[in-house]
Amino acid sequence: MALGEIQWLQFKNKKTRERDEREYAEWAFPYGKEHEEKVTALLKELDPKESPQVAKVCLLTAKEIAERVHKIIDMPEHRDYAIKCLAKDLKRYKSIFRKPEYRAIYCVLGFIELDMTPALNYPTADEIRIKANELLPELLKYGK
Repeated sequence: MALGEIQWLQFKNKKTRERDEREYAEWAFPYGKEHEEKVTALLKELDPKESPQVAKVCLLTAKEIAERVHKIIDMPEHRDYAIKCLAKDLKRYKSIFRKPEYRAIYCVLGFIELDMTPALNYPTADEIRIKANELLPELLKYGK
């Protein structure tokens, strides 16, 4: 299911709906339950006040946003364009990413998820915060 799809307006049979849900689960946490548990623990460490369900929605939304520019963000000639796209897409979800610093944190997490391997070697929460603090000024260049 893509961002912005309104699920209750869809008319899918049970088999199609189950297939879509399975495909989405495989995209969201391709390495299964252990993957989801590791992510949940990391999210709790990054923002202990946020509910795990909301934090996962933020992460998966950021992952989908990051996917659009994942291949070009590290290319110097395309970096500015990629950041501009990220900032624009993240601002569309201000209700989810209430603070700019959280936009940066979840954006970094989205990129980490896209590069994740079966080893599930996540950086520490502090390393993620450092990366987010580096990204934040670039995102803010295109508005709060």
